[in-house]
Amino acid sequence: MNWIIEDSCFSNGDILLPVLKQLGKQYLIWKDEFWTSGEYKNFPKDSLFHGSLSNATRIKKEGIFYPGSL
Repeated sequence: MNWIIEDSCFSNGDILLPVLKQLGKQYLIWKDEFWTSGEYKNFPKDSLFHGSLSNATRIKKEGIFYPGSL
């Protein structure tokens, strides 16, 4: 499972990020520029997004990743 973390939407950073690093899990840092660049289309399909509600909703609606957004 790959994690996609939108660290910048949380005032003190995403609380999951330090744990993912400590456990050696795979993660990517989300940037809103990925919507315009289309780079998100190249991310692993077995991914889980954790971030803002607007991006989580769009990811879920477009079915980009599975299981999708959290």
